[in-house]
Parts: sequence; structure tokens; C-alpha cells
Amino acid sequence: MQSLYTPMLKLVGSLTGFSLYSVTYTPSSCFKTAGFDKVAPSGTILVPEALPLSLNIMSEGTVCLHVLTPVFHVVEFTRQELQGRDAIVAFCVHGGAVLGTSHIKIEQGALDAVTAGTSLIKTSGIMPWPDLDGRAGIFPWPGVDGRTASPGVL
Repeated sequence: MQSLYTPMLKLVGSLTGFSLYSVTYTPSSCFKTAGFDKVAPSGTILVPEALPLSLNIMSEGTVCLHVLTPVFHVVEFTRQELQGRDAIVAFCVHGGAVLGTSHIKIEQGALDAVTAGTSLIKTSGIMPWPDLDGRAGIFPWPGVDGRTASPGVL
């Protein structure tokens, strides 16, 4: 399994460009998604070929279960945003602090060959996601792709 706060990433073709799916495991049930920013966190320096992405999480509530809790993000990118980029670098950010990072390589030749919703560009980590790349999996958001999540897998 991936380390806590380290995003697992999957990039697939979509109708409007590309969708990046992210799962970040957190140590308690109080953690939730707080959106994303297509910029690097302050104080972070990246090469121009890397596309930064801040995956924001927040904690809420006073009574929390101390169990691994996945936090999901879905980020849409246009072809123009990914053109000329070598990688997407994702930062897990909580309260302005970077808790974990991950990256996913962008293969420019694959970007041109993608058809919406059918082609996997790249996967980072072990992904419990749809069978878009020929391997069995489930989709953690039931109904999004017309299927439902398999019980007991996630």
C-alpha cells in the first residue's frame, strides 16, 4: 500500500481532455477533500516541464475513527494544459503544509492517441479503479461510469 498522504494517481482520456483521478489515504475519518489548485504550494520550486497540482484536504469534526480513510479528487485537464509537460506533480496539502507528494509521467505520443474514456495514459501506485487498462478493478465513485463499486474491495 502507498504511504499515508501520498496521492495515487491515474490519468485517463475524457470527453473534454483528460481526467486525473487521485486517492490519498489519511489516518482518520475526519479527513475530507477541500478541492484542488493547479499551482504548486508556496515555497515549492518545480521545473517548467512539470505541471503542479495541489490536492487540498481538510480535517473536520471532533470525534474521528482512527482508520485508513481514502480522500478522492478528480481534476480535469485540457490537451493544451498537458502539451509540452513531462509530468504532473501532485502535492497533498493540509492547512498550507505539504504532507505528501507523488508524480505521474505524461507521454506526449499517448496524449495524441487517446480516445475519450477508453485509454489509460499512466498509473501511479496500485489503483482500485475501472478496467480501462485491461486489468480488473473497481470504480470508487458508484455510478460514474455506469458500474457500481464491488463490496468489500475498498
